[in-house]
Amino acid sequence: MAKSVCIIGAGIGGLTAGALLANAGFQVTVLEKASTVGGSAGFYIRKGRMFPTGATVAFGLEEGGLLRELLNEAGVQLPAKCLSHPMDVILPDRKISIYQRTEYWEEELQRVFFEHPERVLRFWRELHKIGEMVQAVSASGISLPIKKLYDLGSFARLALRRPVSMLRLARYALSTVEDLLKKHKLEHYLPFRQFLDAQLLDAAQTDASEAALLPSSLALTIYRKGSFSIEKDWGKSALLCQRG
Repeated sequence: MAKSVCIIGAGIGGLTAGALLANAGFQVTVLEKASTVGGSAGFYIRKGRMFPTGATVAFGLEEGGLLRELLNEAGVQLPAKCLSHPMDVILPDRKISIYQRTEYWEEELQRVFFEHPERVLRFWRELHKIGEMVQAVSASGISLPIKKLYDLGSFARLALRRPVSMLRLARYALSTVEDLLKKHKLEHYLPFRQFLDAQLLDAAQTDASEAALLPSSLALTIYRKGSFSIEKDWGKSALLCQRG
């Protein structure tokens, strides 16, 4: 008998799992209650107009990115366009433009948060370093916090390859974004807190006071890696992002 599997939900996780299992020789059935697939990255149509149900920007599609590697493994070609300026965050008294290029982004941080430009810049540079370390762990396939025994072996191998990074990550293991704000004396700087909270409420469903620092560091700095819109014309070649 052929191997078969049923997947409940045609969100990004379900579709990715289905593609990988199909490539591995399984007969795959995916069940979805909605009229369209994609889950939180899907869409619906009302009166002839298309509306997104959630995520409208993709990440990890840069050369060597986590999603790009996963799609390559699944044999999926996903044409995507790199966004150098993917979005703006609008606060009551100011607008922050998100840029992919590091130099543009640091200039924007200092311009918008002019009350404490150096503190904000130091905060973001440390956040970026933490995000880079978390990215390395994510690329190894280890889920944090570790809950499965087989992850311990991978974690040990990663620690041997990158001992300094792993020691630094251990130092931040129980920290929140609030702790990093306090370290840089920004916990009472309302505009910057509002900016962080606007993104964290979307990415982590909580604010800086409770958001775990390790996953939040990646969520807040992932735009430096590259942001992408998915091309509607699937016959086009993918446009790879030029790293800033």
